[in-house]
Amino acid sequence: MKIGLNATCFNNRPSGAKQRFIGLYGRLFKLMPDVEFVIFQPSDCDLEGWFSEPNVRFVQTPIPSEGRLLKFIKGFNFWDQALQKEKFDLFECFNIPTIKNKHGRTYQTIHDIRSLHFEPSKLKRLFSIYAHNNTFKKADKIITVSQTMQSEILKYYPDACVEFLYNGIDLDLFTSGGAQDSLILSTGLTLPENFLLAVGHFEDRKNYDMLIDAMKHLKDAHSHQALVIVGNDNGQKQYILDKLSALNLEENIFLLSNLIDEDVQLLYSLCSAFIFPSIYEGFGIPVLEAMAYEKPFILSNIEVFKEITENQGVYFEPLKVESIASAISKVCDNPAISRELQIYGKKRVQDFNFDFLAPALKRLYLQ
Repeated sequence: MKIGLNATCFNNRPSGAKQRFIGLYGRLFKLMPDVEFVIFQPSDCDLEGWFSEPNVRFVQTPIPSEGRLLKFIKGFNFWDQALQKEKFDLFECFNIPTIKNKHGRTYQTIHDIRSLHFEPSKLKRLFSIYAHNNTFKKADKIITVSQTMQSEILKYYPDACVEFLYNGIDLDLFTSGGAQDSLILSTGLTLPENFLLAVGHFEDRKNYDMLIDAMKHLKDAHSHQALVIVGNDNGQKQYILDKLSALNLEENIFLLSNLIDEDVQLLYSLCSAFIFPSIYEGFGIPVLEAMAYEKPFILSNIEVFKEITENQGVYFEPLKVESIASAISKVCDNPAISRELQIYGKKRVQDFNFDFLAPALKRLYLQ
C-alpha cells in the first residue's frame, strides 16, 4: 500500500494542526511499517527532521506553507504530475481545497470551518466557500477533530462522509516544570506568585477582549488576579495592548509571544489555573495541556469544550463579563473545586494519548 500526504501547510510555527500531524502520524508510520508513506513538504520548511521512520519518503514542492491563493496557483500544475507519477492508493490533504487522487481514495483532514464564519473580507469568504465546496465534492472521506465539528460540517454538507478522530497529546512531554528563575531568565519577565494562563493566538475568536474586561471587573471588586496570555499575533495584539493601557491593567495582564516550548511548559506548570475564553474552536488542545499539568480549567461554554471535558468543567458565557469573572472566582477562591478539576483532568487526558488514537487512524485508512 502507498499513501501520500499533502503536508505543504505545515511550517515551524506552533499550531494544533502541526502538533497533531507530528504526534499522530509519527505513531501511524510505526503502526504500518509495510506501507510506503510519501510526505509532500512546502517550499519554505524542511519536514524531514520531524520523522525518521524508514517507510517515510519526502518530496520537495514549489508550494509555500502559507497563503491559500498562492498555494493554489503554485500547486496547479504540480499536483497532476506528482500524483500521476506516484499513483497512490490513498492521498490525504491537510489544507483545502482538496487535491483529488485519481488513482485511489482521497481523504481530507479539517480542523474547523471558521473561515465560513469569521472571514471579514468578502473576496476571501467567496474563495473559502468555493474551496470548501470543492473539497466536499472531491474527498471520499473527511476526518475532523471532534464530534462537535462533525455535526457542524454535516449541517453544511449533509451528504459528506465525515469521521471524527480527536486531537491528542504526547503525555511523555508533560513533566513538572523547573524553577521559576528559569522562566525569568528566558523571557525577562518576573511573574506574580499566582496567575491565570490563557494560550492562543491574538485574534477575534479567542475573545481576549471580554476576558480583559472580566479581569478589570475583578480588579475593581478588589480581587487582584493576574493573567498571562501566550500567543502569536494574528492581527489583534496591538488592540489588546492599547486596551490594557487604557484600562490600567499593564501590571495585571502580560502578553507573551514567540516563546520557546520550554517556556510555555513552565508557564503551564506555574499557573494557578487555565482559562480558555474562545467563542469558536474545532477542538482546543490547550485544554489537554492544562489537564496534563493537572491544572484546574475555566472554559467558555461552547459545545466542543463540554465534549472534551464531558461536562465536568467550570464554564462561563463567553460574551458576558460577569459570567467570566464569576467563573474565575469560583475556581480560584475554592480549593475544593480546583482540586476536583485537577483530579478529573488527570484521568480524562489519558483518553487523548496519541498512542491510543493512532490505531483508530489506522482503521480509518484501512476501511
